[in-house]
Amino acid sequence: MSCLPLAALLTRLHSALLAAALAGLAASAAQAAPHPDACIDGYVWREAYPGDRVCVPPATREQAADDNRLAATRREPQGGTHGPDTCKPGFVWREARADDHVCVTPEVREQTARDNRLAHTRRLMPPAARNGGGLVGPDAGKNDSAAAAEPGPPAAATPKPRAKKKMAAKKSSFKLPEFPWPPPPYSTRLKLDRALLVVGQTTPSNGSVAARMEQALAANGYTEVSYYAVPDGFAMVTQIERIDPDAASAAEQRWSTQIDPVTLIPFNLDAYLKALLGKNGDSFRVIVFVFTPTPFTTSSTPVPPGEAMAWVEKGATALPAQLAARPYGADTVCTALVYEFRISSLGAALQRPSAFDGRQHLRAAGILKRLEQP
Repeated sequence: MSCLPLAALLTRLHSALLAAALAGLAASAAQAAPHPDACIDGYVWREAYPGDRVCVPPATREQAADDNRLAATRREPQGGTHGPDTCKPGFVWREARADDHVCVTPEVREQTARDNRLAHTRRLMPPAARNGGGLVGPDAGKNDSAAAAEPGPPAAATPKPRAKKKMAAKKSSFKLPEFPWPPPPYSTRLKLDRALLVVGQTTPSNGSVAARMEQALAANGYTEVSYYAVPDGFAMVTQIERIDPDAASAAEQRWSTQIDPVTLIPFNLDAYLKALLGKNGDSFRVIVFVFTPTPFTTSSTPVPPGEAMAWVEKGATALPAQLAARPYGADTVCTALVYEFRISSLGAALQRPSAFDGRQHLRAAGILKRLEQP
């Protein structure tokens, strides 16, 4: 066996060590850098089809997997008006992308379209940060999963008993997601008079009170409301809105959360939120209505603006039937918690306390005026 000269041996050893070090650095960099489509906390890829990276709650991904598994049982065996993929009565095409003909309930198709529109808001790294700038908003989501140009088959008026029974079982077992408890520090609050919520009702229920609040909110443009569970009750959360200096809902760009053409590399959450929301001095508001007989304080940890923005997306669209049917207790109190954020050179920050009290906020938003009507 021949021996290598010491110099040659050292050269080979140096090369091997250098290669190992470079490989280690590459592996570390790969682990440190998030996937371009990585989701923010609380969301996962939907995976309705191979390569589907729209970020959704875990329950939605499970729903997509169930729908895929049951797809063949929901199609007409002999085809129909819409070809071989024609759905049975009670089902429509999901349309997670243009050629997605998996048959689902109409509610699932609506949720799928909504998830596609909101895809860009649920990513850890928004398109502006990935691509070096650009708009993030309704148009940006089109690249995630383009909506089908041709509408899917209409839903029949009466679903088959089997499908109806299965949906009813899922509905009865549904549980509301839990709101952070005790709630994060707020800007201001207001305890609402019970009479405003139960007017004209001799035996009010949680559902009837929630419906009255939803009507008051809808009358003032709050079209997206989500529900959460709180101890011995529930909470309703509004979508984030831009407000004017007098605390009234903004007359222009009230719901606008589009990024201006800015470069956000390296990605910075504060810079992203500032670009997402607006310019210095702009104010935004989220209102949380807590319905519970249980007294509460606040936690010691302020809510990050990005988390408050996501509340409406992570909540449920309605109260579960069992909770809605329960009597609205005589000792139940509705407290409106107002979270006001202001944009500055340092980013978005909670205004605490607000320059306005809770009554002024709800009056300026038009909510109190609507509740004061029969």
